[in-house]
Amino acid sequence: MKNSIILFLYTILLLGFCVPKAFTQEPIGFVYDTAQSDSIIFESPLKVSLDARALVRFSSNARVYLNWKAPAVLCTGYSVKYKLAGASNWTTVSNSTQEIVLTGLQLDTNYLLQIIPTGTGDLSAYGLTEGGFTTNSQTEPIQVSFDLYNQLIGWFTGGRGDTTFCDFIDDNDINVNEKLSFLQKYAFDNEDFIDAGNSTDIIDFYPSRFDSLNTRTCLPRFLSNCRCMVISNGSNYAKPGERDYINVKIKPRVVQKIARAPHDKTYVDRFEAGAAKFVSLRQDEGAGEMSYEMSNMPSADDQNAITNEVSEIKFFLACVQRDEGGTTNLPEECDCNRPLYVSYEYTTNIHVSAQKGGCLIGSRGAGAQAEDMALVVAYNLKTGEVTALDANKFAIGRKCDTGWNVDWWLSLLDVTKSVMSYWVSTQGGTGAIPTQTQQDDFFDSLESLLSTSFSISTGSCGDIEDSRVLVSGDNTLSLIPNEPIRIALMSAYYVRTNGYGCYHSEAAVASDYFLLGVVESELTSDPECCADKFADYIVGSLSVPEEGDVEVNAINSIVGRQEDVSEHLASYGSWDDHPADPHCGCIILTYEYDLLRGPSCYNEEPYKQAPDNHAASIENPINVIRNVTADDIEVQLNMKARGTMNISIWDMSGRLVRNLGSKDLEIGLHNLSLPLNNLPSGSYILNCTISGNGYNIPIFIVN
Repeated sequence: MKNSIILFLYTILLLGFCVPKAFTQEPIGFVYDTAQSDSIIFESPLKVSLDARALVRFSSNARVYLNWKAPAVLCTGYSVKYKLAGASNWTTVSNSTQEIVLTGLQLDTNYLLQIIPTGTGDLSAYGLTEGGFTTNSQTEPIQVSFDLYNQLIGWFTGGRGDTTFCDFIDDNDINVNEKLSFLQKYAFDNEDFIDAGNSTDIIDFYPSRFDSLNTRTCLPRFLSNCRCMVISNGSNYAKPGERDYINVKIKPRVVQKIARAPHDKTYVDRFEAGAAKFVSLRQDEGAGEMSYEMSNMPSADDQNAITNEVSEIKFFLACVQRDEGGTTNLPEECDCNRPLYVSYEYTTNIHVSAQKGGCLIGSRGAGAQAEDMALVVAYNLKTGEVTALDANKFAIGRKCDTGWNVDWWLSLLDVTKSVMSYWVSTQGGTGAIPTQTQQDDFFDSLESLLSTSFSISTGSCGDIEDSRVLVSGDNTLSLIPNEPIRIALMSAYYVRTNGYGCYHSEAAVASDYFLLGVVESELTSDPECCADKFADYIVGSLSVPEEGDVEVNAINSIVGRQEDVSEHLASYGSWDDHPADPHCGCIILTYEYDLLRGPSCYNEEPYKQAPDNHAASIENPINVIRNVTADDIEVQLNMKARGTMNISIWDMSGRLVRNLGSKDLEIGLHNLSLPLNNLPSGSYILNCTISGNGYNIPIFIVN
């Protein structure tokens, strides 16, 4: 009998049911093995990343400049394919560099695009890169490449000394087509350029009406000595992850692997798309011991890591004085602060499980912990000020028969360091760097926000799953001329599993969010300050994938987060090309990120007199007394003396759009209804000339 028992126990050990380290408790001074090698199951394919898509329009066709970045692999060139949206045939161009100019394109058309690496190297790791571009006229915000955006910030925030705007544009190393694309909207209000072929002199492309000027400049002066427009670098930014330009969604960056130690292994899922994430660890029942941790903060895995789970929107009101080639010494009419409304929410769902294995003898213990943190941060690139708008954290854990401490691991000092590192590493060397005082203030505000929102649950073996809304709210900021603002929703996480003997442990986090910014124009008569409203949003949600190891889902879906954004947008009135649902009044959205535009500078009260050199000291006799539509306009004239009146409409570049006619009028008040014949929506100048004196009033036409 004794020999039979010994043989039975020996058989159990050989079969690997358990490898006992102690029989009653975790050994004193027990050290867990850590992963010594990784086996990749799946990793997201590398893709070409589009950086610049710059449009230049001529009278009968257009050109588009494309620039892209590619991972370092052995490719000798690229195949660039493009076609009209909806067409079946592609035009293919072979290219040896990472930029190309496509010419002779149709105006007011959408194109689809593919960029495919070619060569003799191993290109199997590449996925298909698809995108698109449009040849429609640009609208505010003006979208530019990352490189040009950073250079513009450097000049507008005062980092280029006494260099004028025109000299800055002329001297920087940005591709000439990018410069032309930017200037066509910012300086020339989308006037047709002259096709100067391959010329590198931007002056050669300026509109034909500037040929007659004695002094040719990149900032033609027409009605105002101020120019203000919002510039964007695309704004809808999510890292890590790949932007799908065709379906307008964020594809997550994916790494799935097995981490191995001498006696055990851990299955790892890491799906990240902006602030949304699904991350999980699972350790099977085994006969060894192992501890595995994963985080996007500085840790044993990567001491230099910075938090890159970021979803971000950007706002940059760029204002320049036209005189002397353009300076940032702004005149009074450039005081165009615009309200910036920011709304956001981030929800996390956390699951942990710690279970003993089925060993018949030997010691067993398991632990699991998962932690998540979200913070909303505003960063002023001119002042370096970093403001924590909201922040919170949540952690849960389970442990049984182990002395391992389950506690909050993420350090606020590390969070602060990572946030600062992120701003500096992604601003391209432009803008102010946060001072130590500003960093200390940011740390103090984080401590204050996090002090009352901490929750953790530990206990015996078992499963636990819980969710929290970590940040949720609305903030009103101010978009100030030449003070670029970045609003980021950032998340930091830490997951860990461990055990000894035979055990099963798992930890996972699934999250979702939305981030929305709306800029409205103040009601003003100043044509430079009166602009369309626009909104920038991004949403995300990640749950357990089909091949995931731990079953946990985000609380809110992508559709649910789109509904949150659409309800907020409805409170700001109508939006171009985005109708409202007649049942709920919410704006209909279909994308994970988008940029919406709509009219907002619209004053029911009579406009005040705009500054005018011809009539600075004369009382303005004309008022707009009814809202302007595309059909007609009603004005009131107060004639102080008998005379001849002529009324005309000019666009913001100083071109005559429509002459509304002349009329001889007697002394007194006159109400006139004048036909507009369906002028396009936009800003115009109503000019009234009476007996040689000219009077201007800015108007906004709404279709």
